[in-house]
Amino acid sequence: MAGIEWSSANNLDILNMSFSGGTSSRTLERALDNAYNSGVLLVGAAGNTGYDRKGTIGYPAKYDSVIAVGAVNQFNERAAFSSVGRELEIMAPGVGIQSTVPGGYAMNNGTSMASPHVTGVASLVLEAQPELNNIQIRSALNDTATNLGDSFNYGNGLVNAQSAVNFNESIVTQGKGGNGKKK
Repeated sequence: MAGIEWSSANNLDILNMSFSGGTSSRTLERALDNAYNSGVLLVGAAGNTGYDRKGTIGYPAKYDSVIAVGAVNQFNERAAFSSVGRELEIMAPGVGIQSTVPGGYAMNNGTSMASPHVTGVASLVLEAQPELNNIQIRSALNDTATNLGDSFNYGNGLVNAQSAVNFNESIVTQGKGGNGKKK
């Protein structure tokens, strides 16, 4: 909570949350809503609980103010562990990702590996078009994602860095707008 509050107080542009849990917290939701409303783009790991027809997105990604990121493999197929649901917003590579660990590097799998990809693309969009706010950057990510199939399993699709960076701001009003979540 302190980190989320710090992000708002210190005018952070984008916050990656590579963690997920199964319990909702009104306090956490309020802190995230406040950060989002203050202009922070919130990106969160959807969770690693796999498929269930009722949905399996974890918190904080399940909140409307957070972009819920699922994981795909090298063939752009949903990773078996990647959570699904109507809150799922966008996909990114999350299988066999080299990451830092204490003492060096290791290969890891998870939506916690996928969400930093989306955070990185959002940073590129902001760098290319610094006039965009968090809502417009979110729209850029969602409106330019490469469709992979059913939104319950793939959200709006695979994050597409080149298309997102080249996003035309005037399209924002024609796009999904709002929070970008599939309904």
